[in-house]
Order: sequence, then C-alpha cells, then structure tokens
Amino acid sequence: MMTPIVLDLSRVPIALIGRRRLAERRLAQLNDDANADIRVFSDAPSDGLALAAGNRLVRRLPTQADLEGVRLVFIADLSTEDAQVIAERAHAAGALVNVEDRTPLCDFHVPAIVQRGDLLLSVSTGGKSPALARRLKLALAELFPQAWTERLEQLAGLRQELRAQGAPPQEISHATERVLEREGWVPGPQPQH
Repeated sequence: MMTPIVLDLSRVPIALIGRRRLAERRLAQLNDDANADIRVFSDAPSDGLALAAGNRLVRRLPTQADLEGVRLVFIADLSTEDAQVIAERAHAAGALVNVEDRTPLCDFHVPAIVQRGDLLLSVSTGGKSPALARRLKLALAELFPQAWTERLEQLAGLRQELRAQGAPPQEISHATERVLEREGWVPGPQPQH
C-alpha cells in the first residue's frame, strides 16, 4: 500500500542518475521547484541533460560516498543491473529510490500532477498504468484551469481573515463551503456537514 505525501524539495537533498530523455524529463519536473537541492550524475549525458543540469552535473555514476546525505534518488535510462547497484547504494545511505519504469525497484512513485499555484492535484496508479495517470491528469487540468491559482488565494484570504477574528475551524469551513457553492467552482456532490 502506498501513502501519498507532498515534499518540500528545498529541504530534501536529491540525486538524479540518468543519461537521456527520461532523465531530462525527470529533471524538468524537479526543476519546477527552483529551490530544489539536486545533483545530477551521468557517465554519458545527452546534450539536453547536460544543458539542463548545468553545474549540477557530475560526469560519472555516483559512488557510495556521493549518496551520503541524499534522501531521494531518481534513476532513469540505466540498465536494470546498473539501476539495482545504485539503488542498493542509495538504500545503504538511507535514501528512498525511484527507478523509472521498474516498479519492483521503487520505494515510491511520482504521481501525475496538476498544479495551480499552491493547489496540487495528483493521480497515481502505483506504477500500474502511467497512461491512465496521464489521461486523468489531462482531465483534472481541464476541470481545474489556471483560474484556481487566484481562487485558492481568495479562499486563503478568507480563512486568514476569519482566523484573525477568532472564528473556530468549523465556522471557517462553512464560510469556505458557502463561497464554493455561491461561485459554483466545484461541481458535483456537496460534503455532508
């Protein structure tokens, strides 16, 4: 069984090990957090990976010492044998490991995400069907357009204002529900109170 969590990548040292397109794609996702602490290891980086990694690129595969202090390890574009060796090193260093397209070697999976400001929506199939996760991500992106960035800020402002007035959590929740209903932002069944 998997348990979803949301990590602050500025507080979690990351190693990305790869060579080509899959590593480039993962680095692009990780780079969305400008404060992420990422080191990229590649013994044969594609031009795109080298360009995207910049001065974070180490032009070899990581040693055991390189992985000390790292908490998340992403591996892509490596043979199963190379991935297994690096995963074992990472585990010995206390890191969690994700090996692209090799579910049995993964401690965690990265969901398909839609982000609208601080609103984060995710879909995971536990690695069983990435195509389904991508399709559901597209559906979520349509249901939750960019306008949700501002909507969330509006709801956060309401919450902050009510908290400053000393409103209890239940009153804040009801006020938020009233805004959602009035604006029609979330279609479908309403929560039971």
